[in-house]
Amino acid sequence: YNRELIDTHRVTAEHMEAHLNYLEDLLEDYVRETGSAWGQEILGNLVDLSRYFWLVSPKAADLKALLSTLSRAA
Repeated sequence: YNRELIDTHRVTAEHMEAHLNYLEDLLEDYVRETGSAWGQEILGNLVDLSRYFWLVSPKAADLKALLSTLSRAA
């Protein structure tokens, strides 16, 4: 990826709790709609597996505005 245009953030940091909650909501919806065993496995171990998830956003995007937009879209 182009580091000049994209920011990446691990979802595990304390200030990323809202993003982790959003990810959990997305996974719950996915598991409910698909019955995915793998999705359920991820949900059951989300705290441990969260280190594998990254928030990728354009540098021009404000993270709080991004979460607000994603929350409204959900």
